This record gives sequence, C-alpha cells and structure tokens, in this order.
Amino acid sequence: MRRAAANSVKHWLAITAGVILLARGLAGRVAGQNSAPPELAAAQAVEKAGRYDEAARYYRRFLAAESSPRRSAAMVEARTGLARAYFMLRRYDASLRVLAALPFENTGSGPALPASAWLVRGLDNLQLNQLPEAVRSLRAALALDPASGTARLALGDALARSGRLEAAAEEYREQLRRTPQVADAWYKLGVVYDQLVGKLSAEFFRQHPPAGLAARLTAEQRLDRGDDWGAARALLPVLQSPHPANSAGEPGLHAELGTALLRLGYPNAAAEEFKAEIARDPESFAAWWGMAEVAGLQGQWDDALHLVARLAALNPRELSRHLESPPPPNLRDAWAQRQAALPASLARSAAGRVLAAWFEPGGLPSAPRFLDPATGRCPAPLTEQQRQPGYELSESCYAALRTDLEAGKIRNRRDAAKLLEADYRLGDYEQAWSRARRFRDSLATRSPWASYWLIRSSAALAGQCFDHLAALGSDSPRVHQVLARYYSDHHQFSAARREYETALTEAPDLPDLHLGLGTLYWQEGDWGLAEEQLSKTLQLVPASAVASYELGDSYLQQHRWREAKAWLRAALAEPALAYQARLDLAKAEAGLGEDAAAIADLLALASEDRDGEVHYRLAMLYRQRGQTAKARAAIEASEALRRNSDAAAREQLKVWEERLAKLSAPQPAAAP
Repeated sequence: MRRAAANSVKHWLAITAGVILLARGLAGRVAGQNSAPPELAAAQAVEKAGRYDEAARYYRRFLAAESSPRRSAAMVEARTGLARAYFMLRRYDASLRVLAALPFENTGSGPALPASAWLVRGLDNLQLNQLPEAVRSLRAALALDPASGTARLALGDALARSGRLEAAAEEYREQLRRTPQVADAWYKLGVVYDQLVGKLSAEFFRQHPPAGLAARLTAEQRLDRGDDWGAARALLPVLQSPHPANSAGEPGLHAELGTALLRLGYPNAAAEEFKAEIARDPESFAAWWGMAEVAGLQGQWDDALHLVARLAALNPRELSRHLESPPPPNLRDAWAQRQAALPASLARSAAGRVLAAWFEPGGLPSAPRFLDPATGRCPAPLTEQQRQPGYELSESCYAALRTDLEAGKIRNRRDAAKLLEADYRLGDYEQAWSRARRFRDSLATRSPWASYWLIRSSAALAGQCFDHLAALGSDSPRVHQVLARYYSDHHQFSAARREYETALTEAPDLPDLHLGLGTLYWQEGDWGLAEEQLSKTLQLVPASAVASYELGDSYLQQHRWREAKAWLRAALAEPALAYQARLDLAKAEAGLGEDAAAIADLLALASEDRDGEVHYRLAMLYRQRGQTAKARAAIEASEALRRNSDAAAREQLKVWEERLAKLSAPQPAAAP
C-alpha cells in the first residue's frame, strides 16, 4: 500500500514538474518571436503573460480575419500560437484540431513548419497517450531544434510510457549532458533507471533458473530493500542442494547468505557462511566486511578495525558505499556497549575514527578522506580463477585488468563480463551500463553476466540520480517526499529522515509527510517518535487506516493495550491491513484479560493462518481458560502449519546457531 502511494506521488511529480518546464519552454518560444505582424504580437504578449484564455481569443480573431493564403508564415504562426494556448489550458483535443490544418505530412511547398508546431503537436499526443504519434512529432521537433530541452524531456516521457525505458534513459542522459542543473531531468532519469531494474530483473528471472546467478541477484535485491529473511529463503535451498551445478561454481552466494543471517540475528551461522565464501573467493568484500561485523558484535573491536583497515586499503570505493548506509541496530548497540573499552591506539586510527563517525546518529556526512580510490599496483598476476566473472579483486587489480582488456584483449564472453565487473566495482556505473547494453545485444559476447551487470548498474545509477536531485536543494516538498520514499524503500533511513524533515519545514500540514516519517520511525522501532508523527497524521486525516494501524502497533509494542486496541480496531476497515490488525487486536485484548474477545478475533483468522501463529495463540488462551481439548487441537494445528512454513527453516537456523555457539565457546580445562 505504501509503495502504491509512492507510485502515485511519482506520477504526480512527473506531470506537474513536466508541465511547469514545458510552460517555460513554450514561453521562451513566444519570447523569441519578435517579427510577427502587430496583431500576432499582441496575442503573443498576452500569452507570455500567462493569460491563455485571452491569448486564444486574440489568435482566433486573427485567424478569422486573415485573408492571406492558408500556408503563409503568419497563418502557421497563429495556428501554432492558438494550439499552444489550448495546450496550456489543457484542451489537448482542441489544440490538435487547430494543428490539423497545418501540412505536417507534406511540407514540400510554402513556409516550413517551425519546431514549435511539431513540439505542441507532440505534447498534445503525449497528454492524450497517443505515444507513437508523440514520438514522431517530438523527434521532428528535435531535428529542427536540437537544443529544445522541452522536446527532449517530453520525448523521453513518451518512450518511457511506451515501455522503451533504455531509449528514454538515453534522452534524459543527453539532456543532463546539456543542462546538468535541471532537477526534472534527474528525477525522470532516476525513475526510469528504477523501472529498468524491475523490468530487466523480471526478464532475467524468466530466462534463468532460480539458482546460481539468479539466486544471487534475488538475494542482493531483497537485502537492498531490507527483506533479510526473503534473501535467506532464496539462498538456503540453493546452497543446501546436492546438485553441484547449483552452488559449487558460483561465487557470492555464501557471502549473501551470511549477510542475511547476520541481519536476522545469527552471527555464528553467518560467520560460517563468510568463511565458506572466503575459502572460495579470497577477495570477497562482502565476506570480509561480514567478518568485521561479526567481530564487532562479539566485542572483538581490534579484529574488526584491522579488517576495516584492510578493506580501506584494498576496496576503498566499496567500503565507502557500505558506509553510506547506517549500521544495523544490533551492531550499533554492540559498539555503544563496548566503545569505552576500545584501545586508544585503535580509537586514533583512521579506521577507528571512520567507524566512530559511522555509528553516530547522523552517520558519515561524506566519504572519509582515507577512502580515496586505490592507486597501488596489482601485486601479482591474476590467477585463472580471479579472471572468472564474479570472483572479486582489489580495486588496483580491477584497474589494471580493465586497462589490459580495453587495450583490445577481450577474447571471449568471460573477458567481456569481467570488464563490466571492473567498471562497476570501480564505480563507473555509466560506463558499465553502456557497455553492458552493447555486450548483451552482441551475439558474440551474450551472457547472463551482461544482463546481471546491466541490472546492477541501473540500480546504482538510479541512486546516483536521486542523490543529485537531493543535492540540487529543491524547495518542493513533493520532491523531498519522493526522495524520502526512495531512500526508505532502500533502507537508507538516515537520508530518508532528512528528506522528510526538510519537506515538513516547507509543508508542515501535508499529511503524507507526517505519515511517511511516522512509518519510518515505526519501521525502526522508535515508538515515541512514531507516535508523534502518526498522531499528527490522524489529526489531519482521521480516516487514515495505515496511520491507525501503525499507531496501534506502536502502542502494542509498548504494552499500552487499551490505546492500542482503539486504533487497531479502526484499521480493520482496510482489507490490506485487516489480517495483521485483527491479530494485533487479539494480542491487545489478551493483554487486557479480555480472553473471550481475543479468542473470537483469532477464530476469525484461523482459516487464513499460514505459519501457525494464530492457532498457537488460540492454544495459549484455551489453556488459560482450562479448555484442554481445544488447546491440544489448536497446538497440533499450529505445529502442522509451522512444519510447512518458513517457521521450520527459522527453527533449524536457531538450532544451528546454538550448536555453533557451543562449539566456539571456550572449553573447560581438563581435570588433572
């Protein structure tokens, strides 16, 4: 539901910002026409002032009184002006009817049609969703006036709506090359890259089985959006499969599973996965970074900082990217608990200072100075395994390999894929994107790796576009809202919070902003701040089911049962929230001792129970009431559901984690 709201904001911003820019572009065209007859000049002056109804009347009078041939320059200019006025009045059909008298398809005789006529026709087509016609007209407008940012952005819009996302991205990129400070172009390009990730990923997963590289991509995307259990669920069956083709030859899978397990609270199991990855790929950044996080969680900060210093020397760009996102809460807590015991020598080290800043609430304001791009030489010739796609290198080795391959030594698909990998790892996302498109479409170099790196570079470029948009400092609260939603979707919570807070200074009574910020605090478990923002949302929009549910759940987490009950009941009217709201309502009722009401609510959900939680809670309530037969039946149903759900896998992980913890614990000394 929140994603649907984000999409509607995107649609609104695309239309609103686009119309504003188009209006400026059209006004510029009018301002440049200073050789018109006096009657036309008067009409154009009124149009320039933004009085489009009045301008339309002047243009119509001129056309009615004009006795010169239909195709005279004045007639063309007047019809174009009238169509332009209708466009600004959103009378797109009327604008096209006016333009229909102009010879767009046959300009062999008489005055040439100006670029503005083609432009207005293309804009009308675009607004009426006549996309092929819009593309043709806007291309003609650009052929006559290549500098028209209005035409180029509109062409990008028409291509994007037609599903030709890569072609749309090329138009937006060209416009930004010409006018890098246009916020609308950064926004549109970022949205297209984000859409490309979804489209290309869907195509990739249709073409490749859910193992190997496809499993890795699935896990990476789910981790990026905070779905840690979804990432683990995608990888566990692949790595547990006895078929060697599923896991033995694919780098990265153990590191991604380790990252998911670490975030889920299984550090010992995660460490085993990181070790398995390092045994396969000794330069895996994710695995070494994971080992540093595990060391921090276990209070071994000297080991953690030494690992961070190693990564800073070998993979500074990748480390900088990781430090742009806030640390996981459990790691931040571990740092806070043991920070005082950090050795002074480590606290003064570059890695220690960077980590200390990273753990602060605001995070790092920018990449630390010591994380400059690596400039050292690759220490040794690459092994045959290191030249295989997916096996990671230090950045100096990536740079050396790229130089070698760009010198014309791409001999096969493996080399082409490795060049894309080098581009991406060195932070050259635009080059990776362009090269990946060429390699993907070349029969000589086609491979799943080309599509993989095209998807990864599209995602990275989307993030860069939104970062550029944020840096432009727009004063539009809607722009900040879009940025906040993007950052929140990608679990960049610090950046999302800043954007929401900035937007609220501009529009303090916009309920969507309070809801977005409240949801962010709710996701982070900051119940007090969530309550403040969600309550403000409900003051502005009392019927908001999302705010009602999240506020009720915030109260529930604090055991404020009665307050939780009132808001959770209000959320039941929203079908998308009804199941979770009723389950939480039953918890609140049980907390208040209202067992009969809690049982009634749980029974209403019993047929929808997928993981056994509903039946388990029923069993506990029946047991409290002495209804042992019903309790036994409910617990049996719960266990059956859990065996067929993710809960079983979670329980296996818990047992695994406990076993590993015992194995790694210090053993008591043997008796003498």
